[in-house]
Amino acid sequence: MESGALVPDDIVIDIFKKRVAEPDAEKGFILDGFPRTVPQAEALDSVRKVDAVLNIELPEDILIEKISARRVCRKCGDIYNVANIDREGIKMPSMPPKVEGKCDKCGGGLYQRDDDKVEVIKERLQAYHAQTSPLIEYYKKKGDPILTFKPTAGPDEMVPKIVELLRKYA
Repeated sequence: MESGALVPDDIVIDIFKKRVAEPDAEKGFILDGFPRTVPQAEALDSVRKVDAVLNIELPEDILIEKISARRVCRKCGDIYNVANIDREGIKMPSMPPKVEGKCDKCGGGLYQRDDDKVEVIKERLQAYHAQTSPLIEYYKKKGDPILTFKPTAGPDEMVPKIVELLRKYA
């Protein structure tokens, strides 16, 4: 995973099946980052019907800049982002800590995860194009609704719009 490669399907599918068998998933769930391959999508189909697929599209240069700017607290895991993006009709403000390098919640030190480094992000994008982008065609052939969403702002503005979009399929 740290090198940019995907976790093997059998491991991810096993984790997925165990998690959705929990009582809190009986009425439904939202998956983020799963499925990432056609075999994972087939495993999902064997467990539950997909109501809708949300495909978030963002220009790769902006995606790389935003991901590589993520910082994580070593103690509590809180997440920050130091990139301020304002171009191509996209305004994603930075979400920095109040004190550079320190977590607002617990004071722990912030770090950049290995898989958030530019060279690893580029490897992850290659894996995405090879293994994940075929999912769009997979779901089109099945006739499942594919909702393409192009974010233009930060999470405070975009998350409610995504929730509103998904409510139509709940």
